[in-house]
Amino acid sequence: MNIRHTLIVITVLLSFGSCIKEDLSDYLSGHYICFDVIMPEYKYKDIVSQVDLYLYDENGNLVKKYVYLKSQLSGPYYMAYIPKQNIGNYTIVALINHTSHYATARAEKRSTLRTSLIGNRIEYKQDDIYHACQNFVVRKTDPMLTYDTMRLSKNTNNINLTVEFEDYTLPENSTVETYIHGNNGTYDYNNKPQPDSYRIYIPHTETIVGHTITSSGLYLFRTMRIWMNSDLRIQLEERDKNNNITAGQSLNIADELAKITVNGEHIYDSDEKLEYYDEFDFKLTIGPNLKIISLKINDWYAIKPDEEI
Repeated sequence: MNIRHTLIVITVLLSFGSCIKEDLSDYLSGHYICFDVIMPEYKYKDIVSQVDLYLYDENGNLVKKYVYLKSQLSGPYYMAYIPKQNIGNYTIVALINHTSHYATARAEKRSTLRTSLIGNRIEYKQDDIYHACQNFVVRKTDPMLTYDTMRLSKNTNNINLTVEFEDYTLPENSTVETYIHGNNGTYDYNNKPQPDSYRIYIPHTETIVGHTITSSGLYLFRTMRIWMNSDLRIQLEERDKNNNITAGQSLNIADELAKITVNGEHIYDSDEKLEYYDEFDFKLTIGPNLKIISLKINDWYAIKPDEEI
């Protein structure tokens, strides 16, 4: 485990459960839920605007959905609330900041619950969304008031792509365009991407690449969460003055992240590690015919110059 990852885990463990120290003696009976974000640089009480809770029974059937705006959450830690339930085993699925950019479908069964980014061609910068799923047991011996903490996973990534030329000049009135595409638009109750959820992400801020040998362009994307085995890809295209398009090489984002090593250790090669990162700076150097010469991610090489890909 690298030093940054270790420090993050220690910070999370120290802060975990801190909000349940609040005195709940004056609250209604039932179950109160605090939240911590797995990435400690994000503080739940600062980012929350809405909490959607889905309560499922032991057979995976929806018992009740609860929706709370921030003003309706309890106490200084903005706790969500589930009224007293019958004895049994339950599962709570929490979606935080489920705005108009997202839709939820088939919520009647936990196994079929799906959260989707609206649209197939994403040209806007969607709001950040957070997710958690946790078992909840109600026992006969429980007090009238119980509480717990759920840990939230951030379900969006920022990918900042810089494209630079080496020994290549774009023809007059030509541009290099890029987009990101793959099955990245629909997630299940356990926050895993689903097949047949194809999305195309267009840069929400774009600087057109210039026409000189060393020109560069910055393309900013926000995608849904990237996990290992994701098919999300970066695609480059050259468009000439007659709008003819020549496709360049494409890159699988998860595969390139998995290549990165620091002091001999892979830092992005598992879902557990990726869950602690949401910002990736890709610096791509290309040559004639959009051939990829090198790729750096957060200042570390994924593809070194002269490396065959």
